[in-house]
Amino acid sequence: MISNKESLSAEDLEDLKPALKTIKRRSEGLLDFVKDYRLIAELPTPNTNEHSIGEILQHIKVLMQSMVNAKHIKLQVLQTSSKISLKIDFKLVEQALINLITNSMYALDDTANPIIEVTYRLAHNKIYFDVIDNGKGIDAENIEKIFVPFYTTRTNGSGIGLTITRNIMKMHGGNLEVDSKPNIKTIFSLVFNYT
Repeated sequence: MISNKESLSAEDLEDLKPALKTIKRRSEGLLDFVKDYRLIAELPTPNTNEHSIGEILQHIKVLMQSMVNAKHIKLQVLQTSSKISLKIDFKLVEQALINLITNSMYALDDTANPIIEVTYRLAHNKIYFDVIDNGKGIDAENIEKIFVPFYTTRTNGSGIGLTITRNIMKMHGGNLEVDSKPNIKTIFSLVFNYT
């Protein structure tokens, strides 16, 4: 638009404005993309210590309660007195739980009587931290897609929360599992080996 021109007319300037805005928006989008990619690629090495399940659950309850209340969602954090302990990086596991609860909050938009339940269970030498909601859930055809980096169904989502959460679990020798019955119950589970 400006090649071989010494000066610009008012009409040229008007044409340039949307083009420059587009360039600016795409540049910001690329910067966000790079920032998000670095979050996935540069997770710190876990600094593990023994922590009780009750301590983890109590901490996440205090941390998330006001945010969930602000969206008029009922948060139930169960079994906060459990003395069973795991060797984990507290901050990383906390981040994984924050990611799952945040996703549940978005899944509960337009849900009557929205509830998020956070609890744990012990089965088959594994400990499961379950984040359960009664939101819109995930259709069967999208279950595998949700773990692909940058895939998102949210307008302003980055699509990295579940990728980071899964990576955190791999760093702990565990896994991230999901079971969803849309509009009834969705369970995301942080799965730790426990022997």
